[in-house]
Amino acid sequence: MVGALGIVILAAGSSRRFGPENKLASTYKDKPLLQYSLACAQELHAQERVLVTGHEAETVRQIATGFTGTFIHNPDHASGMGASIACGVGALSPDIQTIIILLGDMPDITPAFCNTLIEAYNGKITRPVCQGKPGHPVIFPARFRFELEQLSGDKGAVSFMKNHTQDIQLIATHDPACLRDIDYSSSKTI
Repeated sequence: MVGALGIVILAAGSSRRFGPENKLASTYKDKPLLQYSLACAQELHAQERVLVTGHEAETVRQIATGFTGTFIHNPDHASGMGASIACGVGALSPDIQTIIILLGDMPDITPAFCNTLIEAYNGKITRPVCQGKPGHPVIFPARFRFELEQLSGDKGAVSFMKNHTQDIQLIATHDPACLRDIDYSSSKTI
């Protein structure tokens, strides 16, 4: 059972591989890239939503006009995704029982896909896997909150999950959206 769900949307990265343009502000299909993740988060039944900003925070805030949730700025965003996860999880209230981490640069993740993961959630870290590759988003039980709040560096929660393999439930999917993030401007081609 999921219980009180908190969603953390990561939008703090400097997107160095993308080029000079702010990746999250770049147009994908018909709107700024970040708006897809925000719309997904808005449609999920959650008690709290936290948007983590960092690089070009004001631009991200402008894209997120209408977002109903908390904005939290990660002053250490340049150190990597781990610090942004820690910042976002730390901003959730103590009554949150389950945490889902959404990446701001994965526009093809849908509420239906997230709900499939939420329905499969069994109290373990829940992660989609497609073609043998682990994907996103990832759901964490709150019992790992303290450890998530200690993350740093550019590998996100990878090392944390390597230390908790027995606590991970992989959900097989044929949907490659869980693997597709936009890291390069050429990735925007449909």
